[in-house]
Amino acid sequence: MDQELNLQAANAMSDAYPPIHPPSTRIPPTPIDQLPNEILMEIFRAFWDLRLETFLWGHQPGSLAVLPLCAVSRRWREVAFAVPELWSYVRVNAPDDIEWMQLARTRSRRHPITLSVVIPDEFAFAEVLPELEGCRALICDLTISLAEDEDAASEIGVLLAGMTMNFLNAGMPALVALAVSIPDWPDLEPPGALLTLDAPQFPRLRALEVCRLQLSWMPDIFARLRRLSTGDCRGDEILSPSEFLDVLAISQQLEDVSMKEGMPFHDHAEVIAWNKMDRPLEIANLRKLEIHDDGWLILALLQRVRLPVGIHAEFRVYVSGQWDDKVSGLLQMSIPDDPTNVHFLETTTSADIVVPVDGHHEEHAHLDCDNADTGRFHIILAFFAYEQPPFMRAQCILEDFRTLFRRAPLRQLSITCDLIRIPHDLWVEVFRTFPSLCELHLSGEGYPGRLLAALAARPEEGSASEPLPPPLILPNLNTFTFKDFSWHRDLFGAIVRTFEGRAVAGASRMREVHVELRGREKNSDLNSMLRLDLATLRQHCDVVVYTDAE
Repeated sequence: MDQELNLQAANAMSDAYPPIHPPSTRIPPTPIDQLPNEILMEIFRAFWDLRLETFLWGHQPGSLAVLPLCAVSRRWREVAFAVPELWSYVRVNAPDDIEWMQLARTRSRRHPITLSVVIPDEFAFAEVLPELEGCRALICDLTISLAEDEDAASEIGVLLAGMTMNFLNAGMPALVALAVSIPDWPDLEPPGALLTLDAPQFPRLRALEVCRLQLSWMPDIFARLRRLSTGDCRGDEILSPSEFLDVLAISQQLEDVSMKEGMPFHDHAEVIAWNKMDRPLEIANLRKLEIHDDGWLILALLQRVRLPVGIHAEFRVYVSGQWDDKVSGLLQMSIPDDPTNVHFLETTTSADIVVPVDGHHEEHAHLDCDNADTGRFHIILAFFAYEQPPFMRAQCILEDFRTLFRRAPLRQLSITCDLIRIPHDLWVEVFRTFPSLCELHLSGEGYPGRLLAALAARPEEGSASEPLPPPLILPNLNTFTFKDFSWHRDLFGAIVRTFEGRAVAGASRMREVHVELRGREKNSDLNSMLRLDLATLRQHCDVVVYTDAE
């Protein structure tokens, strides 16, 4: 009887308190796990492309970034091993990475290899060299960099440059892109570190990038290139326009050219007689051109080379001279009345001019010109002799821009400068030169009194015999923005009165006016005045926005 009672009690307790089972450690399959191997392989290939574009795995030596995929499951690991592209990027920063290099080379299964090697010294190069030899025939993209070492002498750099060149010229049948760079040793003069490539050993080379090395004159190599990047000149020798034009004349397949303070070519043999060019040089495939050099080289380039329609051109012009020269770096480009690249000057519809507001802190002015059909024309003016007062540069740049692009059907103009330094007559001339302007955007410093007076001016004085006054300046203006300026008690009211006066004089209705000011005082009287001005402006404009900048 007692046993039956105990059993009943035990059953009751088990019903009241069911036993605790540990949670299952098995993770239910996700939708991606149910995909066929072929689709999963394509996803992994997309991961590979994304990894190349992100910094997430930047600290990992090359294809080690794929290891997290292998750690998910056995199936994922097997699929990752079956995708050779995932193992075809090899980065060697030290001899310790050779083991990973061997692993990646094995898993890549003779897939073309992208290889990045950083060489700290000649001893490390001797250790890495045998492994490089083993995959020589598979390397399609090679980057070789000599590591920065403050204690290393420039003689070691010359030695390493020579060892690199010997390795390359032993034959790279699959190489498509090559980048070689050395540190900036001030005492290393050209041709101390020289790069000479034997054309038959590089049958597929299409992209060449060198930094701080001097290139030999290699016409057979240049003729096949689609991308060329060279720069960071060492020593006092500089690249002449004739040499650069010779390279462009030979390299008719070029699509992307970047030259920053280039060095002259070693053993250059003249191809084009500089003074015998009867017509502009054309490179039909060129889509991107970036030149950082003195203005005289860029001027020569613009006069001798016809830039194709659709190109993205960026020029950094180093402007020398003192303030009293009153040169901006733009004016000399407009000296020819019919320049070679007139299609840029005659089709630009949008321009953005940024002039240093605080001259002793900023030494660059920017000019961006854009047209959807013609391309982008970007000019950076770097001033060597940058002294106060900065307004002289602003005035020169604006005047020279007006002269250079006087034929352009400009519809949008953005200007950042110190407005108080721009005279009223210059604003009037700018607006007269570009009567098709629809959008005007301003930012910077200074009170815009002269600018607002110019907006209220008329393009020319009417004669006594004319029954009606001439139309206002900028008849198509419909958008006006005024941002990042300091607040002034009468500033917003002056803007309102300007557009109210234009409306009374018969100007078309404004589509948008956007004003943003810093440091506005706030009290009941000023707030009431602001509300009244906003209401007045809305009578002549569809959208009126006022904000207080922080």
